[in-house]
Amino acid sequence: MHLQQKPWLVYKQSNLKPNLVI
Repeated sequence: MHLQQKPWLVYKQSNLKPNLVI
């Protein structure tokens, strides 16, 4: 999953769902 590569990007996109970053 590319989510681990750019967790900061996901965090910005999923402001309401920070759980996805973890």
